[in-house]
Amino acid sequence: MNDYQKLVRDTARFIKENYAPGDSLLVPSRASAPPPPAPVQKKQTYTPPPKVEIPLPQATPKKVEEPQPTREPLHLQPLEAPLVEKAEALRELLTKIAPDFALRETPPDDTGAQRIRNHWKEETQAAAVVLLSFGETEKELLFYKNIAQAINQSLMPAKLVDGRRLEKEKKWDSFLESSQLKWILVSQDQLKKGMDLLRHYRENPATSEKFLGQASLLLIAPPATYFKQPGLKRTLWETLCTRLSS
Repeated sequence: MNDYQKLVRDTARFIKENYAPGDSLLVPSRASAPPPPAPVQKKQTYTPPPKVEIPLPQATPKKVEEPQPTREPLHLQPLEAPLVEKAEALRELLTKIAPDFALRETPPDDTGAQRIRNHWKEETQAAAVVLLSFGETEKELLFYKNIAQAINQSLMPAKLVDGRRLEKEKKWDSFLESSQLKWILVSQDQLKKGMDLLRHYRENPATSEKFLGQASLLLIAPPATYFKQPGLKRTLWETLCTRLSS
């Protein structure tokens, strides 16, 4: 008898001895056992973070200013007088290296420089009769200079004045206010170039007299007209003698 048969016989005998007829015998199922229940997770409680205390800024103690030491007042010392020996040595050196260089003991007279500086003012100072120029050619300027010189020698003080500078610097107001100014001579074509000067132009409709400011205005022909017709020069001079003497 093999082991299997013996096992079956022992099992049958065990059943007969321990169980009555009609009893049921539970046989383990071959189905897999259900999975064990999942572990219950414990509910987590909220734990607040630890409280952090921020220290308040402390007031900076005021710095006590230390008293500044008193300083002695500054005393200016007079400059030392130049040594004659050094001046003589410099003079000898300059004489050697720059013999053409003029040396002076005293500052030069500035009378000439002042005259040059005030030349423009002297030019624009009004006379009794002023002949205005506005950029004429050299030949035309010479003609005007001759007229001004003839008037100055035979009738009354007269001069030729560059109207362009007065126009550019807008000096007509002060120029025309001169009490010496009586007459102004200018060609009609050149008068139109003085836009600022034309502000002072006025005319008396009753007498047809013309004025620039308070001075009487005498319009003459352009110089080219007298060059083309030399006989008109005599007529111009007769007109000047009549009008300026009235």
